[in-house]
Amino acid sequence: MNFRTAAMLSVFVHASSHGAEDPNLTRCVEQSAADIKELVDISQWTISSAPTSIVIESKFEMTEHRIVSPALGQEEPRTTKYRIELQFKPKLSKEDFLKLAKQRMEHVVMLRYGATSKAEWAQAAKFLKDHPLPRYDTIDVVGKSYSVYLISNDLSSITLRPIERYAEAKGVEARIDHVFWPLAN
Repeated sequence: MNFRTAAMLSVFVHASSHGAEDPNLTRCVEQSAADIKELVDISQWTISSAPTSIVIESKFEMTEHRIVSPALGQEEPRTTKYRIELQFKPKLSKEDFLKLAKQRMEHVVMLRYGATSKAEWAQAAKFLKDHPLPRYDTIDVVGKSYSVYLISNDLSSITLRPIERYAEAKGVEARIDHVFWPLAN
C-alpha cells in the first residue's frame, strides 16, 4: 500500500473538476508513475506518463501465439514487447458498465473458441482493446469519479512465451495493484 500516492490523489485529484486538462490530475498521474517505478525492475521495464495515462513496457521481447481457428489448429506467432497502459477515465454508470461487460464477454467467447476468419478475430481483439473495463474503481474527484483502466496485450486468445517472462509481466501488474487498490472505493 502506497500512502504517498494516496496523499497525492487526495490533494491533487480532489482539487480537480476538469479531468484530462487538469494539471492536478496530471501531477497525480506522474506521482503514480514514480511510485510504480519504485516497485518494478527498471532495467527490464520502461515507464512513462501522459496527462491521463501511464505506459509500462517491457524491454524484453516475447513471442505471442494467437489462436485464429482452434478447429483448424491455426496460430499466428509474432514477437512483441509486453505493454501495460493505465488510463484515468470518468467512471461509467452502472447501466453502461453492465452493457459493456456483456459486449466484452461476447468478444471474449469469439476469441477463446475461435473466430471464423482472421478478420473476425482482429475485429474481436480490437473491440476488447478499445473497450476495456476498469481495473480500479473508483477514485473520487469533486463532482466527478474516475476509474483506472489497465490495458495490456494479454488477451484470452493469446499465449505469451517464454512463460517466465509472462509470469514477470503478471507480477508487474500485481505490483501496480498495490499502488491503486488502496485508493479505489
